[in-house]
Amino acid sequence: MSKITKTPAMVLQELATQKGFGPPTYEIIFSKSGTHENRFDYKVRVAGVEAMGIGTSKQISKHEAAHNALRMLEEMGIYNPAEMPLQEFKKVPAASSSVPHSPIMVAPAPNSIAPLKDLCLDNKINDPTFILISDVGPPHQREFTYECRIDSIRTVATGSTKKMAKQLAAQEMMEKIKDVLPELAQSCPRQTEEKAICDSNIVEEVHTEYNDLFGQIVFDKSVKVEDYPYAIKKLMEKFERTISDFEQDLLEETEESLQRILDKLELKYFKYKLQDDPVAMTITLSTDTPFTTMAVADDEATATAKALSTVFQIINLYTRL
Repeated sequence: MSKITKTPAMVLQELATQKGFGPPTYEIIFSKSGTHENRFDYKVRVAGVEAMGIGTSKQISKHEAAHNALRMLEEMGIYNPAEMPLQEFKKVPAASSSVPHSPIMVAPAPNSIAPLKDLCLDNKINDPTFILISDVGPPHQREFTYECRIDSIRTVATGSTKKMAKQLAAQEMMEKIKDVLPELAQSCPRQTEEKAICDSNIVEEVHTEYNDLFGQIVFDKSVKVEDYPYAIKKLMEKFERTISDFEQDLLEETEESLQRILDKLELKYFKYKLQDDPVAMTITLSTDTPFTTMAVADDEATATAKALSTVFQIINLYTRL
């Protein structure tokens, strides 16, 4: 008799295809690495069921999640081990945690946001957007959950800081899209029309709201359009700031980190919704030269996240001129 070599993940994938279900989706909800007590917790969703897996590596955790899902499907009469046998699965005990099955990430995630953006740029697909889903827990034990989205593909991760949650979501996104990059580039090509806007029509449209928040800002009309990028640099020189003062906040890419950057330059910002369907959001900075970004999406949260991401890309560029 031939040796059975199919892993639980392989069998679960084949079962979903055979039964006409959507493919299994795996979501990492806990990660502890960088020590001799690595632990990864995965959740798999397929055919309306959810199962958990815990292991000392991502592969082991995924296989255990798939194995547990197969057991549940067997009890429901959907999976027959005799028809689709799998290799013997032996659980490898994961490192213990003071909070079992806690989704909180207790070790720093590697920097995955910048490589993910580079991957998107190289393959001509849209940049990822990050949306804060939840912020819960007491001050000494916060839990932040972020969603990372590239078009219709999404990942979710939770961490003890916003930065950790975003990095972990980005790391999972890189793993999720690496096998579908050609198809993604073809079906959802990179949008290039969203950029910093110096168009006077856009500025006029938000000018009333702008003045309500910032007062009568007088634009420096002596500045040429090609010199607009140096507005941030001039303020950095005025307040004796360097790029090192902004690097951590530039990585975080949240409204809170944007406010911290602007506080150092004595600037403010405001959001303005131009239309509802589709949602068009603008973010404007109180510089003495026009600085407005705009993004369009199906919902306000995504449009805001995309406009915010563009603001950070531009500030990151302008602070390095």
